[in-house]
Amino acid sequence: MAKQNFESEIDSRLEGLDRFVNRCLKDWQVPGAAIGIVRDGQMIYARGFGLRDVRRQLPVDKNTHFAIGSCTKAFTATSVGILVDDGKIEWNKPVRDYLPSFRLKDAVAAERTTPRDLLSHRTGLPRHDHSWYGAEASRSELFKRLRHLEPTEDFRSLFQYQNLMYLAAGVLIEEVSGLAWEEFVRQRILKPLGIVGMSFSIDDLANNPNASIGHYRKKGRTPRIPYRNIDAIAPAGGINSNVLDMCRWLQLQLNPKKAGRRRIIKTQTLKELHIPHTVLPESFVPLKHKELLDASYAMGWIVHPYRGYRWLHHGGSIDGFNALTSFMPWEDLGVVVLTNVSGSPLPQVVSLNIYDRLLDLDPVPWNARAKRDERKAQRAEKKRKIDKERKHGTKPSLSLK
Repeated sequence: MAKQNFESEIDSRLEGLDRFVNRCLKDWQVPGAAIGIVRDGQMIYARGFGLRDVRRQLPVDKNTHFAIGSCTKAFTATSVGILVDDGKIEWNKPVRDYLPSFRLKDAVAAERTTPRDLLSHRTGLPRHDHSWYGAEASRSELFKRLRHLEPTEDFRSLFQYQNLMYLAAGVLIEEVSGLAWEEFVRQRILKPLGIVGMSFSIDDLANNPNASIGHYRKKGRTPRIPYRNIDAIAPAGGINSNVLDMCRWLQLQLNPKKAGRRRIIKTQTLKELHIPHTVLPESFVPLKHKELLDASYAMGWIVHPYRGYRWLHHGGSIDGFNALTSFMPWEDLGVVVLTNVSGSPLPQVVSLNIYDRLLDLDPVPWNARAKRDERKAQRAEKKRKIDKERKHGTKPSLSLK
């Protein structure tokens, strides 16, 4: 009876959420979204909104698959943690002890980089996205090219978000386990969680009859974006999923003792993945407001204080898709938002609105704030373009008088 009352209470807190989400979809020109909520070990909400394909007017439901982009990074970090539990990797031993072919241009970084460094973005290497984005190189070829890429900061001196070190972590997993990264995640994480629908290639998404199409915002329209294959760098951002399976994933992050058919990872190891390692620069935080201060990067997760609560999250953005996976470990509460348009703050806006509701907090007007932030950014960009085009060192041909 108590459980029934609790579920009724949860439902009442979420009253009006559907209307709020639909309004946000309209405000941000997002064709479709799927939202899932986990609390106290149970999935309490899973729903689709809008359209997964605007051209064919096909709706999103709770089984619709989206590309989750860099939300994948937490799967790779958890995989390394599983190998730590197996005694095959130590967090603070050099990667080259396990993967002798690992090379960076900075000789000190190459010798001293540890699995912890790979997963917390502190090797001194910047994004170098042009080295892989749109390239036809294989995972092995991209890994071998790491030695030629210039660092821009000293080893362990600064957070620099990037994808290539997560590719290296994927290669490390393959070397130590003897399994392809995709197969390791499938066997050691997905199968024990009872997840069968997640895929690791955009080609699989394209062949899924309930897959979302990617879109982007353009002057009141939302044109399609072709799927982009990133199989080579999949450990950094290649997973596709629906909200049901992402909720099972959140259940593992919230309580590894109870998630899945068998124990997947030790509680202490998971806590190691969740603790801050590197301070984030303010420029990396999408919503810059007093409720969200002093973020840090853990391993595969951003750690953020939110109105007195410990909030862990990671976004994922790849051509035509934008996602956010997040949870509050002490409150046993998690939210996943998947969308099919690039460059929208909707996942953050909706997630924070849900946390405000379920934590009994006075709601912050995140949607209105995000719209003000975007208008401010647009004005700043317009001014920047005008300033760039201005011809300096000139004077009027006639006097002002």
